[in-house]
Amino acid sequence: MKREWREERSIRLEDGGTLALDYWLLTEETCWGDSFGLAVTDSGGGEEIIRHITTRREQILLLLDRMAAGTVTAVTAEDVVEDFLAEL
Repeated sequence: MKREWREERSIRLEDGGTLALDYWLLTEETCWGDSFGLAVTDSGGGEEIIRHITTRREQILLLLDRMAAGTVTAVTAEDVVEDFLAEL
């Protein structure tokens, strides 16, 4: 699996601290072609990896852009992916 960093965002926490969020593109070669997923990591040690979301690179890049714009965290990443797939 290839992991490519795409974007970093940060959010302010209630205690005044900051949580850095990183968004990653995951690419896996399969016998049917490339399969794309994503990972969201944060400076607090959180990580969510979601593999095999789509075979279309443009779809996963759109999803990653939306997630970064909305500062989606590792905790909520799976729900956001499910909502995105339901829209297709």
